Amino acid sequence: MNIKIIVISVAIFSVMGFALTSMAATSPTPTEVTAGNYTINIFNNSVIKNISFNGTSIVNYGKVSGKNLSSQSGMIGNMNQFSGVYNLSYMNTEDGSGLLMATYGSTASIQLNFTATPKPLPIGHTDDMSNYVNLYYVDISGYNFTIASTVAATVAGSNYTFSVPSSSFVKYVIVAIVSNSAMNNMFDHFEHEINGYRFSYDSSTGLVNGRFLNFTFYSSNQTISNYFDKLSNMTIFKNITAKATGNQNFQFYTGMYVGNIFYDSSAYYSLMVHDNPALQSTFMLINGTIHFNVSKNMTITQKNFTFNDRFDYSGEFDNLSMDMQQSVYGGGSFVFLSAPHFYGMMTFAGARNVMVNGTEITANTNGTMVVSFVSPPGLSNGVKHFAPMAYALEHGKLGLQVAIEKVNSTLNNMTLDLNTSISAVIKSASSSGVVININSSESSGTVIAVYVASNVMNASKLVVKFDGSAAVQVSASALVNETSTTTAYYNVTADGNGSLVMIYIPHFSDHTIEIEPYVATSTPVSMYYYIAVIVVIVAIIAAVGYVMVRRKQ
Repeated sequence: MNIKIIVISVAIFSVMGFALTSMAATSPTPTEVTAGNYTINIFNNSVIKNISFNGTSIVNYGKVSGKNLSSQSGMIGNMNQFSGVYNLSYMNTEDGSGLLMATYGSTASIQLNFTATPKPLPIGHTDDMSNYVNLYYVDISGYNFTIASTVAATVAGSNYTFSVPSSSFVKYVIVAIVSNSAMNNMFDHFEHEINGYRFSYDSSTGLVNGRFLNFTFYSSNQTISNYFDKLSNMTIFKNITAKATGNQNFQFYTGMYVGNIFYDSSAYYSLMVHDNPALQSTFMLINGTIHFNVSKNMTITQKNFTFNDRFDYSGEFDNLSMDMQQSVYGGGSFVFLSAPHFYGMMTFAGARNVMVNGTEITANTNGTMVVSFVSPPGLSNGVKHFAPMAYALEHGKLGLQVAIEKVNSTLNNMTLDLNTSISAVIKSASSSGVVININSSESSGTVIAVYVASNVMNASKLVVKFDGSAAVQVSASALVNETSTTTAYYNVTADGNGSLVMIYIPHFSDHTIEIEPYVATSTPVSMYYYIAVIVVIVAIIAAVGYVMVRRKQ
């Protein structure tokens, strides 16, 4: 199993679930534990002697008060990515550049005396995520680190003490230390969210207005009304309401906006809405019910999928989070919304029941549920014949779906991530082709679907290469029933708006997929470097105050 931890300056730590193992020691000398590039020396009374990074001391001494989190392992999930030593739980990022430390209890605290004096990380706006996470930075012996915590620190020189506030419902202290050399790509990736399109929020009227959508948000009861898609010029949801008894698991903060993200967890549930062409929205609640009142001109189709054993999907919330990435995670229940110029998908992970009654969609849970809504760019006006893809969905054979389209002269991608073991990166997209790097920890094959809008690549015929060799073109029905372990197959369905390319990947390691016109056309268009799918653990500490670990089988 592998873990990736992303720490970014906008830092919504939307996180779910601890399952931690512990170890004990009784030696009077400090116990030395290694986590990636970090080494921790800690005594059996949980006094930290030092913490080093690549042999360079970054913490002189410290103290952990509370309990390690192994006692919380039954709360959500059965993950085991953390280790425990005395009162401290810890883990490292996949590349070793980050260290996550945590402890639990009503008087829990982590004291760290750094070898240099950290400084607050300036965000620049009072209404951004600095209300949810405390960020600091420090330079030590040529290394630059970002320090993030779920709680504010009591500071005395270079001594920082992170303690649970007496008023907090969440009794965790989580401190992350990350070498910034590993964070720069993530900063760059989210730069457009920090400095690009920004929601405006009028707290007196509740109007939330963005470039691609607007809605009214009533903070007193977390009701959304008139959720309006500007691209299709239509109201998608007349209102969204929720009630939950698990609200004590969320920190209580007022609504706010950051970049193209509107986030709130002030009352009954947590919600996150992105101002992007895909209208990406996520709703999370614990032990409660959520209602979506859909516009009357919308057709609603419900599908409950039973995934087969080849489909590495967990219907529990262990593997899912309110992710800031442009990816949306699947669930056992899907609801499709369609209109003449609109196509959207809702997924329900962790739902006990999902019911459609007229224009009302209701879902409830006695645990943790995440509802994701997305309208992938291109699909709203794209290929009309989705039967093969729907069949692949229903039979658990579709691992992921990517949509690539130019919106207002800017290239965008949106991913529906159904198989959490798959990781894919769009390396390039132009009028002469799309190149995708893909890998998975699975041994067996699966199907992926790539929609390419005609304003990105306009060709009457497409060909697919798999690791440099031509894939075999077959019918859609043959492709979704394929079981070969050696041959890659593909099918293309096209109309005037774009092409839906379904690709059967026979086995997994690391592969390169190239989608090209039969005869190359035009000049490549410029694009950003897009991360299409990243199977991540989001350890960016936030309002919920948990740590989510996504398993790789």
